Amino acid sequence: MIKIFGVSILEDYDILPKLSEEVYKYLLSEIPKYDLVIVNDFGHGFINRDIIETFSQARFLAVNTQTNTDNAGFNLITKYPRADYVCLDEPETRLACQDKYGKIENLILLLSKNVKCNKIAVTHGQYPTIMYDGKFYEIPTLSNGLKDTTGAGDAFFAITAPCVATGLPMDVVGFIGNAVGALKVKIVCNRSSVEPEALYKFITELKENENGLRVGHAQIDASPPESHRLAGW
Repeated sequence: MIKIFGVSILEDYDILPKLSEEVYKYLLSEIPKYDLVIVNDFGHGFINRDIIETFSQARFLAVNTQTNTDNAGFNLITKYPRADYVCLDEPETRLACQDKYGKIENLILLLSKNVKCNKIAVTHGQYPTIMYDGKFYEIPTLSNGLKDTTGAGDAFFAITAPCVATGLPMDVVGFIGNAVGALKVKIVCNRSSVEPEALYKFITELKENENGLRVGHAQIDASPPESHRLAGW
């Protein structure tokens, strides 16, 4: 399937001051109640500096700042003073570092310093995902059929954020994220979600077909141990 064109109509302005104050007060009271705060910042004016300030209270803060045709160059991860986990794609990483050609590992090191974050994932579409936790891990793509890439990065972020927060090794996190991404690109638009049963089946089939996968620098079993399963999955 090839996307020919898209039409977006947006009211492109900052969040109104009154609404911003309401959101600010709500987040100040609610954020301390949670173990994990996931911020999907699409860069359309809702999340301003005051709202970003409230995220500093999070016990564990996971952030994705999306770059799209409506916000290119204006919605960078560097507007966040800190994060515990950052998930970006390669163009978003390069924009944040103002570096079009540099080695991606060097840019990740720069981001880690600027955002005070030591857990970073950078996705590359059909190329290996780079995971960082002080060391680098290359995680191969697992998709064998592509229908629609819409939402694949969001799916990767959604599953990997709680994995990182629970302390899973970053190479294992990248494997799980790429497994979910492989399932998501087979779903047209957002017609359905990636369900746990489909993920377990996919990982089991990988194990049966490959007898284990080499991820990063470690040989891992393609079926996650019971202790690594997320609550409710």
